[in-house]
Amino acid sequence: MAALLEAETIAPEQVRHHYLSRQLTMSWIRRQKGKPSFQLAALARRLHIV
Repeated sequence: MAALLEAETIAPEQVRHHYLSRQLTMSWIRRQKGKPSFQLAALARRLHIV
């Protein structure tokens, strides 16, 4: 997740609209037991996943 967050600081539009970044974030959320971390939840909101 750290690499994706770093990429977002460099090229936010690229990360927000890229299929793979959305898929990765969705899979991370699905694997979480319980509530996702604040960083993961915030990323999901920025990608308009949740």
